[in-house]
Amino acid sequence: QRKDGYIGQRYDGYFQDQSIYRQEDNIAHFIQTLSGFMLASGQLDKDYVKAIKKAMRFALENYYRDEINLFMSTTSVHESAICSGYDIWTNFAYHKAIKDITLLEEVFGINIMGKQIKEILAGTQAEHIFFFEDHYIRGLTKEGEPDLRRDFVCLSPFYFGIDMGSERILETAKMLREGLWDPILGGLLRYQPYTEEFEMHLHAGSGPWLQYTAVLAQIFYFNGLKSEGDKVMAVIDRYRQPEGYIPEHVSTKNRFEEFMTLEWETGLDFEKEFDKRILKEGVKFDLICEELNNMRRAYYKIRNGVIANPRLKHILFGCPLIWSHSEYCKALFYREKQDLMSGH
Repeated sequence: QRKDGYIGQRYDGYFQDQSIYRQEDNIAHFIQTLSGFMLASGQLDKDYVKAIKKAMRFALENYYRDEINLFMSTTSVHESAICSGYDIWTNFAYHKAIKDITLLEEVFGINIMGKQIKEILAGTQAEHIFFFEDHYIRGLTKEGEPDLRRDFVCLSPFYFGIDMGSERILETAKMLREGLWDPILGGLLRYQPYTEEFEMHLHAGSGPWLQYTAVLAQIFYFNGLKSEGDKVMAVIDRYRQPEGYIPEHVSTKNRFEEFMTLEWETGLDFEKEFDKRILKEGVKFDLICEELNNMRRAYYKIRNGVIANPRLKHILFGCPLIWSHSEYCKALFYREKQDLMSGH
């Protein structure tokens, strides 16, 4: 953590910040993690409390817009500028972080942010602002217009434990199940893959993201729809490796080659990944070059594997990924909980 309270996306083995993108949600995740540890252990850590206070102050000074009681973002979740504006993920991430701070104050009888944080929590309208007709929406543009494009982040109220069992979250889940389900591979897309939309990052070709797919299963299990959850989990199992490893992303051979032709070889992928609007201030070009080389190695490793195995029908990206495994385990937990509640 920087002296001013800032937290980046990732760090090297020597604790040096290796972040490239702004990702305003990082601080919210940091607060949730430290808060969750103290609440679960029942032990107060003064250094953690100090770090939480600094982090929240930084977020309020740099990202919070008091006049509309929302947090502003340029990127979140997965680096893309598609979440630019007042997006649902960033705002529910901070909604959860603020609730955690107030809970810490109550449980341990301490003052972290006091009156200020309680006023923000009391005025939070995220559950209403990001709700349209019968489902949650991706967010609001910088101009305040609703963004109705389908996106996994519409499930943020469930993901952050704010709205988990309502009709509105179930309707949102069903909407995404219908609109973002991959017709060939199965599983949940992050968003509809419009190549020509500059903010869309395809990452080795369109296809399901298994961590997001597992969250969909969680919602079905949590709400007692076991058969629906089992169907979703069966798709994830289809792509598990012999060791049990679960990848991050799956695509087809044809989609991968199309990505390489239309985006990688033309330099469009580079332009999307390193758009100056989403980069942190002062990012050294060496860091960009390092990330670009990592991308190149990953893509050509996939291409060489496709060439070596012409029978290959789909490609795996990011295998294994701890996030995919974590969400898969969480889905199993919700399924087990439902079984116990129903007496099975």
